[in-house]
Amino acid sequence: DVQTRHAVGWDYAPSSFLLHNARHEIADVLGRWEEDGGLAGRPLVCFRVRDTHGVETTLAFDPSEDVWLLWEQHAR
Repeated sequence: DVQTRHAVGWDYAPSSFLLHNARHEIADVLGRWEEDGGLAGRPLVCFRVRDTHGVETTLAFDPSEDVWLLWEQHAR
């Protein structure tokens, strides 16, 4: 479950996500890019984010399937 907000320069950006029944508020969007590899073969919209605890994560949205994917987490 990912919540989004309006963003300057993009249509949207993630503002929080739910992982293991815990809500993670996003403090910073560090970057945005598109990458091949969506479920239907179309590009994913990827966001590198940092939550309020300093944990960096890559969230990827597959617009063709309307689904969010979590790629990785790294504690700072």
